[in-house]
Amino acid sequence: MKSTNLNRGERGIALLFVLFALLLLTAIAAGLMFLTGTETSINTNYRSAQQSYFASRAGLEEVRDRLRVPDPNTLSAVLPGDLAPPAALAMPGGINGVVYVINQGNDPNPVTPWNIGSTYGDDQLCHDYTGVVGMNPVAPGVRCDTLPVAPTWYRNPPPVSTGPNACPTTAQCANPGAGALPYKWMRVTWKANQSVTGYSVDGTAQGSLTAMRPVCWDGARERMMPLGFGACQAMTPAMVPVYMITSLAVTPSA
Repeated sequence: MKSTNLNRGERGIALLFVLFALLLLTAIAAGLMFLTGTETSINTNYRSAQQSYFASRAGLEEVRDRLRVPDPNTLSAVLPGDLAPPAALAMPGGINGVVYVINQGNDPNPVTPWNIGSTYGDDQLCHDYTGVVGMNPVAPGVRCDTLPVAPTWYRNPPPVSTGPNACPTTAQCANPGAGALPYKWMRVTWKANQSVTGYSVDGTAQGSLTAMRPVCWDGARERMMPLGFGACQAMTPAMVPVYMITSLAVTPSA
């Protein structure tokens, strides 16, 4: 019996369908791989941001604890505005107006926030305090590129000597200890009127003549220190300085 193939024109069509399906599945697989990689990157960035945030908070709490006089590693002897006159009126730009507490640990890069060109330079100070000699004003959200020019505008306390963050020697670590948390430095300054953008202690408009006046605490609210006074303790009734604490934390990925 002789057989006649009536579908000669359709020879190879199955192969084309297979190749098309293979290309489609390859594209879908590539898309899934890309989405998986993107999701992993998002999760990694979120994890890094959370690590930085909580490490920074840990640095803030470290300094807050050391503001107390009973603390064995207290900073009370070096705090701006809490010194004996005439050094009491110590705002950023003035002698000892900034206190940096650093955490060098095993980082190969020197933690020197007072050096704007260093890895961990303080690129925020010019936003908090305006009109300081040597600091150029920059737009909000732009990193500061200058710091005060006076050679004694900052101080760095000695290493922690006791407690869980104790440092055996200055060469091994600096304040407040090597530790595992990746905070690098904490800055303590005497709060000034309008140093927090949009907030004025005396209720005046931003940029008024009372800007950058030191702020005191009377036990119930913040009060701007009037002209003619050099320390909060000299006011009637006696008050205490209000401090701003700024912290920088850096993770291995950011």
